[in-house]
Amino acid sequence: MEINSESEVGIFQKNEKESIRNEKQLSFFKKKSSGNIELTERDFEILEFINDMKFAAIEDIFLKFFSKTRSQQEAKSSAWAKKRLCQLEKAKFLNAVYSFSDSTRYYTSTFKAYYALCNFKPEVTPSKPTGGFDQRTFIQDKRVLELRLHLEKSGDAIEW
Repeated sequence: MEINSESEVGIFQKNEKESIRNEKQLSFFKKKSSGNIELTERDFEILEFINDMKFAAIEDIFLKFFSKTRSQQEAKSSAWAKKRLCQLEKAKFLNAVYSFSDSTRYYTSTFKAYYALCNFKPEVTPSKPTGGFDQRTFIQDKRVLELRLHLEKSGDAIEW
């Protein structure tokens, strides 16, 4: 690119500064080695689901989002779901927590996930993250989660 005048240099520098500022604002969408990842539409759906339900286990996410392969066959393993949830946790979109009643790892959403959801769907205001789950209501919340998965799989509930 050839620049011929001082005004063109100024415009070029201004555009470069705006570009750098925009990249910094959207930095959590870029893939970097420091734990930041590029979020896909399915990632936003996973974050929204976990945020709505307060928490979810790997198996819950597998059943809802990873049970079918690209060729529409039944998936044999939850390895891809586990890998993606670990990546989202490493990028600070999710927290891993354990309940007192079992040794299953549950994921809860973070405020970083909340702000990403707000930017992804500005017309919808998601609920704020709970910061974990309440052990007193854990069994009831888990049953609501299981019921939602069952109703959505059977087609009796489409939008939650």
